[in-house]
Amino acid sequence: MCVCVKERDGPSVACCESPLPSVDQAAQEAVPPADIVFSVKSPPSAGYLVMVSHGASVDEPPRLDPVHSFPQEAVDAGLVLYLHSRPEAWRDTFSLDVTSGLGAPLEGILMELEVLPTAIPLEAQNFSVPEGGTRTLAPPLLRVTGPYFPTLPSLNLQVLEPPQHGALQREEQAQDGTLSTFSWKEVQLSGRPRGCAVAHPWAQSEEPQKFPV
Repeated sequence: MCVCVKERDGPSVACCESPLPSVDQAAQEAVPPADIVFSVKSPPSAGYLVMVSHGASVDEPPRLDPVHSFPQEAVDAGLVLYLHSRPEAWRDTFSLDVTSGLGAPLEGILMELEVLPTAIPLEAQNFSVPEGGTRTLAPPLLRVTGPYFPTLPSLNLQVLEPPQHGALQREEQAQDGTLSTFSWKEVQLSGRPRGCAVAHPWAQSEEPQKFPV
């Protein structure tokens, strides 16, 4: 089954392969895919299942219709989609019953989904620095939310515009100039980057801002 996970406010759709459990091999050989039917027993709570329906003419755009049951042939054709509709939910589940007309039905098959955002959910807050002072860039000034991206060992942050009246440097490490990149692991651990400013380039803000990276 092709499960498409779409952020409601995101610009694109992220797709991943998630095969549905099927009836046993003997049943698959004996029963046409159109006769193997999946029924939604417990619907997803953070999205919904839809089926792509093509119009009568090539000029008519396809529709996404809510679906409560669908055949194996629709799964094989990639027509059954999961659409994510709650940005604050990172995981979802739903369960299915499977009938084939051959043998006992399979009941309560649990499908588990992990939602991958279309952009890294980085939150940043403005801050102020006393003249000649420093400020450590650490949560909550910088936060990567969700269960997936903060665990990536290769997650790096690139400085697009360096400070005009200071420098970004690593703690307890002499360095000329300002950092152009640093890792998210550095932000979380003791060797975190810090802002060394000689003026007040930013004003304090309580509202977090979200930036695609």
